[in-house]
Amino acid sequence: MDFHRGVDLMARRSIIRAVLPGRICACGHDRFLGNFVRICHGKTESIYGHLSAVLVYPGKKVSAGDMIGISGHSGRATGEHLHFSVRSGGETVNPLKFLLSLQVILAKKQNHEKQRPTTAPVHSGNPGGDRSDR
Repeated sequence: MDFHRGVDLMARRSIIRAVLPGRICACGHDRFLGNFVRICHGKTESIYGHLSAVLVYPGKKVSAGDMIGISGHSGRATGEHLHFSVRSGGETVNPLKFLLSLQVILAKKQNHEKQRPTTAPVHSGNPGGDRSDR
């Protein structure tokens, strides 16, 4: 087995979605990654490899959850799966820790939104007042 800087995730003809919003900075074919998509999120990049189909093009803006490809067996792969890797500031980041930190951030955000008090505006009824002398 060759070492690579990413994680292989089980996928079988699965729709692959962007993890974060960003811009497609590259996509195409690489001899190792096969069909791939690379998304730029500021100083961070996420890379999705071994796709059977790429559904985006360079320069396209994507939101978190947008479809970007379909998993496959392209490039140097022993079977169908998704290769996912992350680079930040030019350095490789552990993609599992990256995904876990995203999950923690989202959970905190959702918890914060649940705890935020909701105040409904109080209406006095008739905006012109209740005038019975008309």
